[in-house]
Amino acid sequence: MTRADPESRLKADTGAWLQRVKASGLILPDQKPLKRSPVECGISIDYLAQLAESIKEHPLLPTTTRLVVENLINAATSEQGCRFIDLIPQEHVGPATAVVCHCECAQLERHTHEGSHAETHARQHILP
Repeated sequence: MTRADPESRLKADTGAWLQRVKASGLILPDQKPLKRSPVECGISIDYLAQLAESIKEHPLLPTTTRLVVENLINAATSEQGCRFIDLIPQEHVGPATAVVCHCECAQLERHTHEGSHAETHARQHILP
């Protein structure tokens, strides 16, 4: 038995992740994507935490924000020909109430776990 090259393993793990997040309802399954207006493009911190957790379940997947976008988000959106926001279930989106900036080379999980700066700020200043 030969080992698959890293690119093939990443592609296979990306496919497995996509199937899992569709089956779990984290992104909408293969259907017509929703067309949200720019006003409705805020994403809940809880959704981002669930997204980060789904990636942790596949240890071969990249975890920096840049690589998550390049490998996972782009795979999901190219498959459906839409923006990622249009694949997120309605209960996780709405008008943005805050803007969270972070370094694209940092681990996605650092920005979404309980106690992170983004989560703390949202709980103190935004969430009821």
